[in-house]
Amino acid sequence: MATLRLENIVKRFHTLNEDTIKNFSLDVKSGELVVFVGPSGCGKSTLLRMIAGLEDPTSGKISLEGSDITDIRPSRRNMAMVFQSYALYPHMNVRENMAFALKLAKIAPNVITERVEKAAAMLNLTAYLETKPKHLSGGQRQRVAIGRAIVREPQLFLFDEPLSNLDAALRVQTRIEISLLHKRLKTTMIYVTHDQIEAMTLASRIVVLNNGTLEQVGTPTEIYHNPDNVFVAGFIGTPKMNFFQATLSRMENRALTLKVADQQTIEIGRDFTEVASSLKVGAPIILGVRPEHLEVISNPKATAVKNKPTLTATVDIIENLGSTSYLYGTIHSHPMANKTQSETKENAKIKEHSKIKTTSLAKENPKSIDPMLAETRTHALPGLENQISNQNAITVRLTGDPATLAGRDSVSVVLDPERVYLFNGEGKNIFSKVRS
Repeated sequence: MATLRLENIVKRFHTLNEDTIKNFSLDVKSGELVVFVGPSGCGKSTLLRMIAGLEDPTSGKISLEGSDITDIRPSRRNMAMVFQSYALYPHMNVRENMAFALKLAKIAPNVITERVEKAAAMLNLTAYLETKPKHLSGGQRQRVAIGRAIVREPQLFLFDEPLSNLDAALRVQTRIEISLLHKRLKTTMIYVTHDQIEAMTLASRIVVLNNGTLEQVGTPTEIYHNPDNVFVAGFIGTPKMNFFQATLSRMENRALTLKVADQQTIEIGRDFTEVASSLKVGAPIILGVRPEHLEVISNPKATAVKNKPTLTATVDIIENLGSTSYLYGTIHSHPMANKTQSETKENAKIKEHSKIKTTSLAKENPKSIDPMLAETRTHALPGLENQISNQNAITVRLTGDPATLAGRDSVSVVLDPERVYLFNGEGKNIFSKVRS
């Protein structure tokens, strides 16, 4: 096991106009499995390559177990890396592939045999030691690549999207095997992925990256329930968090009144004393709520829900996944109680035409799209606009039989006020904690 420290790491490629990694610092504790997660191009693999010594940082310091390794050759860092591609030698069998690095290091033959057989038993590869890679499945090949890293007995394991080439079933199986491997070896591991499910299931801590910047570090539970900003909130969670454009129309210590989707007004009853000084009436607010914290109700006037914030939404599609179902819809811009079905469809046509027109305007003048986005464009987080671009869309996890909603054009959706997120115009989470 080993500790790893990254201090003020900057990486700049000469062909790019900006830093790929921007002043990144992180302490990895001994025995942790830390997952770097983020969209493609955010810099996570570049960071891993700098840790391995395959890329040099432009500035900053990398330390392993307290020793500066920034300028140490990769072969002397006592790390083992597992790549996205298996990189197995096709003319060698499994035993020879796993032993190859040890032979180059002139390790004693009896030690090599012991390590290879131990790793093979750990990875359920004993029966395949004399088999060549072409006769193995994708999952077995990846296990051989992992075994090749294990036999080196490194201080630090580095995984660069090792499951990307596997199909869905193998990804789940191999993910479980990596988690079990970490439990057995208790070795420090850094794991890179763009898949937030891998991050949530594997990590001791998650490092969320965006455009070369560290957005948040925390346990999976902390990241999921208390995201620092809109980017983290939207990136972690499947389906992603709902975001609604809102305006703060009234404020009291224990309640906020928000105007959502231009017209619908909801009251969020909750203690807002701690953040009252940072809120102003008329200010743009991004209202965030996860699909599992919304509920479709049949009677909005029922006593149990009459005091809870409620939105009206058009039903676009319902997905039945067997164990759970999701409703995908659109928040109404106007109350729908007195509208006929034909009027609703006509409004949908107008909205679609408006979308096309808005897209055209965006190319000419981005600030013409949305006053809130225009106001936040200068100060907002990178990726904020992508996360909240479709602010009237809503996703709800259904708790009952989805068949009961068949033929419904619109539904009433209740929000749990203790589980909503409020983000300011810059995309920062206004609250320090939301009830999990």
